[in-house]
Formats: sequence, structure tokens, C-alpha cells
Amino acid sequence: MNVKRYALAATVVAVVAGGGVAAVGIANADTTPTPSNPYIVAPPGASLSSGDATAIQVAGRTFSGTAVPANATGAVVKLSSVNPSSSGVLTVYTTGTRPGSPTVSYRRGQNVTGTATVPLDSRGRLSVYSSARTKFTLQLQSYTTPTVTPPAPTCTATISTIAPSTKTLTQVGGSIRAASPAGATDFGSVTLPAGTYDARVIGGFTGFNNTDTWLPSGVFLTGTMTVVKGAEINSSFTNNVTAGGVMIPKSDSATLTQDPTLAISTFLILDTETEVHIKLFAYASNSGTAGSGQVKANVQSAQFRKVC
Repeated sequence: MNVKRYALAATVVAVVAGGGVAAVGIANADTTPTPSNPYIVAPPGASLSSGDATAIQVAGRTFSGTAVPANATGAVVKLSSVNPSSSGVLTVYTTGTRPGSPTVSYRRGQNVTGTATVPLDSRGRLSVYSSARTKFTLQLQSYTTPTVTPPAPTCTATISTIAPSTKTLTQVGGSIRAASPAGATDFGSVTLPAGTYDARVIGGFTGFNNTDTWLPSGVFLTGTMTVVKGAEINSSFTNNVTAGGVMIPKSDSATLTQDPTLAISTFLILDTETEVHIKLFAYASNSGTAGSGQVKANVQSAQFRKVC
């Protein structure tokens, strides 16, 4: 097989099948759609003798002012025979390999066009082979470049906090899962992006200062602290974490010492951006008992550290 090497012509006209004129246009990088005016990459009137092949540089060349990237790896081309002298085939293939299946089969004097997708060689070239003498045109419909994988986003181990505070609970007794004000007292919230968080919360209760006798004999109060996904405590949420069962002593004092009695350390797994609350509540050991005792509670620290 004889090999010819054509330099690329940066020309705006070329012979095409049927004897017309094709304009040089723009191919789209990283895509394969066919532009309306493809590049002409073979010189006008290029010809091959029987058994000849020609190597054509595609990558890193400029056609009519528009450059094909030097890292182009493949091409979609349209190959046409022009007035062949006898029957034969035209084949476009990767330079340095053997011609494969024909791109175009033609007869004497027959202008035939075929399309092929061709990998470029390491130098960005493709080749055209003809089994009989013919002129030909080669149009570059589009090219491909390597897919660039963006770097994986880095994780920042951020820490979000809820400010310490002391409050009188909104209610003693009632349902733990009811919406405010019937349920737990909200000690604040923070909105966290999706991810895994190491949650550490310290808080507690100091007793209730109430001189009335609404709490029957033998009925005691228990306090519970909960990390809640969303505004309400809902059993359908995962990662609701409770630390509780702390007995709340009764006191007649108007000022109570704030000693931590509860601590939570857990992992929260958040699929989406989520508002996370800290809630404390107290309820009577007899579920039918409710009242308005002045139960004081505190959150001394609430920290949510994103785990990378």
C-alpha cells in the first residue's frame, strides 16, 4: 500500500460529490452533532491512485480561522468519491493501523458519500485509503476531546452550634410528640447541609419551683432531651436521639442551680438540608396527670460537627 501525506489546506472551497462547492464551517468541541457547514480537511482535488493511502492531520490544525484542539481524540467524517476511474472502495481509518471496513463503495464515475467515526492516532491523524484511482473529499463533521472529570468536592469539617440558654418549660405533661406549645420546649435550631454529623449536646433540669400541690402523691416528673430532625418530634424520622429518664426534683426555690444532667452524643445522617432542633420536655409518671409546674431546663452546649 502506497502512502501519501497531504498537508491540510485552510481553504474555504472544496470539490464535493456532484461537483458543487462546500464552505468551511465550525465543528463543536466535546460534541458529535453535525454542523451545517463542516470543515473541509482534505485539499481540493485530492486524489489517490489504486492502493494508495494518505495521512491527514486533524488535531491541532486551524481551518478557516477555527482551531481543532491539539488533544482531539476522534472525528466524525464524511468521505466522498469524486469521478473514480473504476469500481473500488474508500476507507477512512486511524493512521498507523490497517484499513478496516470500507467507508464508501463506488463504481466508475460514481460520486458516493459515506460517514464514519474514526479514532485519531497519538499525533491526531487519520488516513484515507482507496482501492482504485479516484478523487475524494473529506469533511470533518465534528471531533471529540477527552472527558475531563472534575475533582471530587472536598469536605470541610464545619462546626455548627446552638447558643446556650435556660428556659421554663412551656408545659409539664402532655404528649411528647405533639406540636408546640403542647409538647417539648424548643431550645433552638440550626440548619445543616446534607452529610453526616457528630452531635454532642449537654443540658439538664434543675427541678420545678411550685408551691401548689397539683402533683399527686407518688407521681413524679421525668425530663428528656431530644435532638430532632424538623420542628416536631416524629417517629417517622430517623436519627431522632433521646437522652432522658432524669428525675426532676421539686423545689420551692425561685432560683435554681443549673447542673447538667443529660448528655447526647450521636451521629446524624442527613440526606438533604435539614433544620435540627434541641428540645427538652417533662412529663408525669402518671400519663393522665398534667399541670403547669415551673420546670426549669437548660442547654449548656449543642455542637454539630460535620464528619468528612
